[in-house]
Amino acid sequence: MSSRVPSAAAIFEQQLLEARILRRVNTAAAQLEPIHVLNVLCAEIAKALQADSAAFGRLIEHKAAIEIIAEYRTNGSSAIGILLPLSGNDITPKVLAERRPFVIQDVKNAIRFGDNREAALSFGIQSMLIVPVLAGDDVVGTLGVDSYTLRDFSPADQNLAMSLIQAAIPALKQTHMIEALRNELHERQKIESALRRSQTRFIDLVNNIEGMVFEGEIKNGVSKLTFVSQHSEQILGYPIDWWFQEPEWASKPVHPEDREIVLKGMQKSAEQKSAVDMEYRMLRADRSVVWVRTLAKVEDNGEYLFWRGLTTDITSLKKQQLLEQDRNRVLELMAQGAKLNTILDTVAELLFRQFGLACGITIYQDATVRLLSQVGIPEAALSWMEYIQLNENALEMRQTLRQGQPYAFLLGQSTIFPNELAEQLALHQLTHAVLLPMRLATGEVRGGMAFFSASPFDLANDPRITSSCDLAAIAIERDRLLASLEYQALHDILTGLPNRALYNSHLEKTIAHAERNSSRFALFSIDLNQFKQINDTFGHTSGDVALVAVARALEACVRASDVVARLGGDEFCIIAPDLKNHNDAILLLEKIQLAVQSIQLEPNIQVSASVGYSLYPDDATSSGMLYSLADRAMYRQKKHYEGSSARG
Repeated sequence: MSSRVPSAAAIFEQQLLEARILRRVNTAAAQLEPIHVLNVLCAEIAKALQADSAAFGRLIEHKAAIEIIAEYRTNGSSAIGILLPLSGNDITPKVLAERRPFVIQDVKNAIRFGDNREAALSFGIQSMLIVPVLAGDDVVGTLGVDSYTLRDFSPADQNLAMSLIQAAIPALKQTHMIEALRNELHERQKIESALRRSQTRFIDLVNNIEGMVFEGEIKNGVSKLTFVSQHSEQILGYPIDWWFQEPEWASKPVHPEDREIVLKGMQKSAEQKSAVDMEYRMLRADRSVVWVRTLAKVEDNGEYLFWRGLTTDITSLKKQQLLEQDRNRVLELMAQGAKLNTILDTVAELLFRQFGLACGITIYQDATVRLLSQVGIPEAALSWMEYIQLNENALEMRQTLRQGQPYAFLLGQSTIFPNELAEQLALHQLTHAVLLPMRLATGEVRGGMAFFSASPFDLANDPRITSSCDLAAIAIERDRLLASLEYQALHDILTGLPNRALYNSHLEKTIAHAERNSSRFALFSIDLNQFKQINDTFGHTSGDVALVAVARALEACVRASDVVARLGGDEFCIIAPDLKNHNDAILLLEKIQLAVQSIQLEPNIQVSASVGYSLYPDDATSSGMLYSLADRAMYRQKKHYEGSSARG
């Protein structure tokens, strides 16, 4: 027992050895190289214990394995980075649990060493000392001291190893702290580098978004822009620097008519810290109008409010929506039977909203161009456009339009329009013109659209133009057909005179006029004598010729203010306003009879008429009674004519 107690000389020698080793370890630690410190420690322990190698391992993966991180080895390959699992290994967990060294005298036969035995044998290790590395109450790893020959590690060897490890713990802690700091700095640099790359990718992504991405902050009620994407210049034409230098960046680019509602929406969003979704107009740097949609959100970071949002160009979508609305409005007006000018005004406004060009809609009547509707044309030029008399210089234009092709020209270099018109348009920088034909499905040209601008433009193939031309042409043709149908409904097909329906309307209006002005008018009832005999003898064609001749004769013998109507068959009527008395009526009656008798037709065809009249208000005041009295007077004359004819 006494032989196992170290002598004072041995203890002193051990302490001296420890001091020399620790001095070298501390010298390594001063270099701030943690792994170097551990490698020095391994080398010093191996030399002190006369071992072949030593390796330091740390617990990792929730203390499920030992990773070799530092070593000293006299020969063979390095074990750095090898993981030694604790599962299936009874020895290492026992060292950690009991916190004391353990000697494996024969690694080859140490069954309890588990899978780690094969790893040790692969390095040629025959005997091993496993020492726990303690840091206070915690076990942070192990120190393995190895021999390539069979040997025993004495208690003195174990104590020296434990002492050196414990004495080196402050240096190890220091190196661990430095390593942790370096790792932290390295990780932080990696994070910052990744963040910079992420920010670069984010900015690239933002700049590729089809819209204007922006961010701003609100402090003390003042809104300041902090970021705007490059796409803003494409949408609005302002350079990026402008947004940060312009104090009124939030309001100045907004269209004046929309500015108030936009600012109120932004203010409400800021006050309620809510999202905003607005569609409105903005003015580009060149003062052209663009429709945008802004989606933005206000958030509070505790110090101030900040905006984040996206503004996209929805001009095309908005114009398409307006186009559909305007087209539907035109079709609705047609269905409601609106006046032609109202329909064409709507078409012109449709085109102006789509293209912003001065536009006029015209119809062609022989060599005359008549303006029906316009928008954007200077008022001083309108008087020259109401009627334009085309000359021989317009032949090329007319031929081009008949072929369905657009005709473009410079106003100052063409004589198609009067010089005065070109001068008035030039005063408003309108120097270029394009005429587009309005054609029906049959190909017939009903009119044209005239567009004016300060620079050349091409609208020929734009579907908004072609469809609008079609709508205008249909409206003009519809108006013409309606006028024709209305005319046919109110006029006699054979003679073109007003029929009974139009006669009744004229009679009521004439009565109202005479009543308001206390004037007189006469109503004449006219019936051809022996007209049936003309049809029976000469045929209905000759009868129709006679009726047309009578109509022309009656129109020729009365005043322009008088109304001549055919009520049916051979019955005609004349309304003669503003007669003074019966004498005036009798004179007109005789003139009517003479005009009919003077008609020259085929030989053997003689035409005459019986005529009666009534005078308003002397004879009657109602339309029915006036007609009845005039008709009776006519039949009295007819009866007299027939009696005279029979006696003759």
